[in-house]
Amino acid sequence: MKPTKMLIAGSFVASLAAGAAGCDAVEVNAQAAPDTSAEQTIAQRLDYSAAEPADEATLARLPGEVVMAEHNSYRFGPSVRARLVEWHVAPGERVATGDALATLVSPELGDLEATAAELARVVREREKYVEQRREDLEAGVVAMRAVQEAELAAAEARAQLNSVRRQLRVRKNKQLRSESGNGWSWVAPMDGRVCDISCKPGGLYGAESPCIELLDMSRAELRVEVPERLLARTEGTYSLQWEPDSAAPGAAPVELTLVRREAALDSSSRTQSHFFRGKGDFRGKGDTSLMVGASGLATLNIPAPEGVVLVPRLAVTELQGEPHVFVKASEGLPKPVAVDKRGQFGDGLLVFSKELEAGTPVVSRGTFLLKSQLALQ
Repeated sequence: MKPTKMLIAGSFVASLAAGAAGCDAVEVNAQAAPDTSAEQTIAQRLDYSAAEPADEATLARLPGEVVMAEHNSYRFGPSVRARLVEWHVAPGERVATGDALATLVSPELGDLEATAAELARVVREREKYVEQRREDLEAGVVAMRAVQEAELAAAEARAQLNSVRRQLRVRKNKQLRSESGNGWSWVAPMDGRVCDISCKPGGLYGAESPCIELLDMSRAELRVEVPERLLARTEGTYSLQWEPDSAAPGAAPVELTLVRREAALDSSSRTQSHFFRGKGDFRGKGDTSLMVGASGLATLNIPAPEGVVLVPRLAVTELQGEPHVFVKASEGLPKPVAVDKRGQFGDGLLVFSKELEAGTPVVSRGTFLLKSQLALQ
């Protein structure tokens, strides 16, 4: 090769080497200082929620109907012998404990009330006299015997008053409320619905008289037909959230607890009847949560599986066909964690992962952005 050509070739090789060295230098610098603006933008658009401990899980939402328990009607008369003046209720009406059923006139109770009032007056006078005798004793006007006699007389009057008051309590039996004169209000001893009235105004009746029949509304029950496939998961006592169709929009569900279940399985529907009640089911004449005949939806809740946590529904997303949540990382973007979906409760999902525990921050808004970022990598 001629010297000129060799010089040109050497210069060309040197240029290639220098160019290669320059490219390597640029690549090393890019790795040392990556552009994080995209990650910062995504991080600013994320919301987090802490995973919550899970005590209950929603098993199913099933239709329900309010029915009456067996042997829940009672027929009774006034607790004291009295004359019935007028009824204040009619068959079919609902009453709450303490509502007036009828007006009665009872000379016996009137006499006892008058006696109690007179004895109360005597007690006040004799107690006042005891104080006077004690002052006289201190002044040296009377002896101790006079004070003792006054105290004995006051004690006798108090004993008589207490005896009459006990008789009044027994006769009233929490079913009678005093009105003017000898009149008394005969009040309902329970929440219920009037089924029948058999005693007529003007008659004289007592506790042995079956004057009125009340259906005990506190024993209304919600009946839910539970499919056979769910029975194994509803052993023991569990609760549900009852949402009657008649409830006002936005009204909170009523929590009820299982009280009994039918022993046999219905052969045609392959379901078992479960019955539920709650505390304070009857809250007055306007309450419809457990009104007989009401229908609606029941959300059955059972104990949550061990080790699961509750996360927002939007926190769970699919990655390569498997459910994941994004967990907040100490540095950089949140990392995806595979989970097993074990159920739901309210608006959340019950999930399990060895990497999750109560309090772990998970992404509740922005999972789509994170999935898009993973797809670009």
